[in-house]
Amino acid sequence: QDICPQESSTHCRYKPASQSPQHSGLRALIRTDWTGLAIWAPLGQPLSSVGEPARMEMTGQKKLLIIDTDPGVDDAMAILAAFNSPAVEIVGLTTLFGNVRTPQATSNALVLRELAGREDVPVAQGSMAGLNGLVKQRVADFVHGRDGFGNLAEARSPKGVAESMAAAAFLVELCARMPGRITVLALAPLTNIALAMQMDPHFATNMAELVVLGGAFFTNGNVNPAAEANIFGDPEAADLVFGGGANVRVVGLDVTHHVQISGKQLAALDSTGRFGSFLHQISRFYLQYHIDSYSMDAIYVHDPTAMAAVLAPELFNWEEGQVRVVSEGFARGLTILDRNLKAWNAPNAWTERPKVKVATAVQSEKVAALMYRLMAADGPPTAAPTSHGAAPAAVVAPTTNGGGPQLER
Repeated sequence: QDICPQESSTHCRYKPASQSPQHSGLRALIRTDWTGLAIWAPLGQPLSSVGEPARMEMTGQKKLLIIDTDPGVDDAMAILAAFNSPAVEIVGLTTLFGNVRTPQATSNALVLRELAGREDVPVAQGSMAGLNGLVKQRVADFVHGRDGFGNLAEARSPKGVAESMAAAAFLVELCARMPGRITVLALAPLTNIALAMQMDPHFATNMAELVVLGGAFFTNGNVNPAAEANIFGDPEAADLVFGGGANVRVVGLDVTHHVQISGKQLAALDSTGRFGSFLHQISRFYLQYHIDSYSMDAIYVHDPTAMAAVLAPELFNWEEGQVRVVSEGFARGLTILDRNLKAWNAPNAWTERPKVKVATAVQSEKVAALMYRLMAADGPPTAAPTSHGAAPAAVVAPTTNGGGPQLER
């Protein structure tokens, strides 16, 4: 029967729809077992006090996903594509400074979950300051607009509110309750992830995987020639995270600068899917930035490319090695990979660090087509797509400027 345990009935997702149309009170996925069944209950409440819901959601082979984000036009693209994907179940959004300041990032995350009709997904606000305690001063308002959504969201006030639990504690608690089950996609500076690692020494290994958008390993940065924006936003945190022992994949400018969507294709979003009009409207400011800064009528889709690494890591080439991040001086934020091309004669700052996987090449047209299709979709299909590269007939799959080989560096 569609019943919930008496002690948690106000938090149960599985009442009949007529009784719980908005899934009000739902706060977090607390456990999955070997059958793939997912059980929901409020955060901060011990499992023993919740009881077993009589009806549980089948997640099948879906990846459980927390997105740490600073929305951001391309963050919005990645998050809404994830809500449309049949391959992942978003179990939380955590917020941080970067494209905007932290409170605005939280507001934007709440707007995105409401747009997706997923007010049940908890949003936890993150730190206002970097790991060094300094409040963030620089935000990318010249890229994403004052509000992060091309100056179009300033009139939008989200209906919901964020959790009372801070982002780092939220990350620690969910991953501790489901060790080895949750993938974390970090689209912002790595402050929240680093704080979680400091809070719980098991957090790094409790994550199934940490996919990081950040770094410029074999190319120039986008803040200055040395540094990419997310790593530059908190290099101390990035250095801690890359040495923290998690199962890490890093998606940097080396690959994201090869994945683009044209202005024409952005305009075509306006008449597609449940999110198309919103994404087209907020992307106009972002497109103008690319026209002015890169002289191209297209945008780099950094965050969707990182999301593609969650969905289809086989579309990337990966190189393993130890990574250090420069934290001071004119090269602050520089990411340096030891490619293990020689045996060092003496220990150095890299030798005792755990290895991470760094993306060095990408099948750019397939990644662009995959993410464009998810952005343009009406919602998650009943079955997973059979091909990552195929786009529906009504959607023109993006290609990179000038074509080029499928595998790029």
